[in-house]
Amino acid sequence: PAEIKPQIEKLFGELRAQTGGIYSTNQNTTKDGRLIVCEWCNTPLIDAEGQVTATMSLTQDISERRQAEAELKASNAKNQAILAAIPDMLFHMNRDGVFMGYSGPSDDLYRRPEEFLGQRIDELLPDRIAIQFHEFVERALATGRIQTYGYDLRLHGQIRHYEARLAPLGRSEVIALIRDVTELIEADLALIESEVKFRTLWENA
Repeated sequence: PAEIKPQIEKLFGELRAQTGGIYSTNQNTTKDGRLIVCEWCNTPLIDAEGQVTATMSLTQDISERRQAEAELKASNAKNQAILAAIPDMLFHMNRDGVFMGYSGPSDDLYRRPEEFLGQRIDELLPDRIAIQFHEFVERALATGRIQTYGYDLRLHGQIRHYEARLAPLGRSEVIALIRDVTELIEADLALIESEVKFRTLWENA
């Protein structure tokens, strides 16, 4: 293509001066008019006087690789945007309970990410929660299915209620999506309490 002509002239200038230009990547037009991306390996041929007399070039069409890289980049950006929009806590953990990654809010965490990443759940959370986690991780990995369970944890002086969903990732890792359901549970308890009071008043009327 005409727009890359300055790049090519610069490349050959570097080859003649023996100052660079060995490897390059640029667009090329095929005989049938298709635009492809090629990776070049250029070797200057030097005579007895040390002058460049010719250039030997090897090229590889990397169009499909570039397309795959672009699609992967776009997919990663999309996934990151989705993760950023999810209000829940998302942990990447292995079978041993080691925290490998985290995405989500940081305000209501039991520990900050820099404190728990690379650490085992057994070292950070109460034993009952760690034992429960290991139990459901084994179920998820054994069945290949998402496992859901609930637990509570004292945080900032208050008991908080959580729903955990463990999704198997390969043979030895899981993605743990943790949702704070404290308000839902408290609302349910308040409704039950209200119904009991109403029933008692009705029966004693």
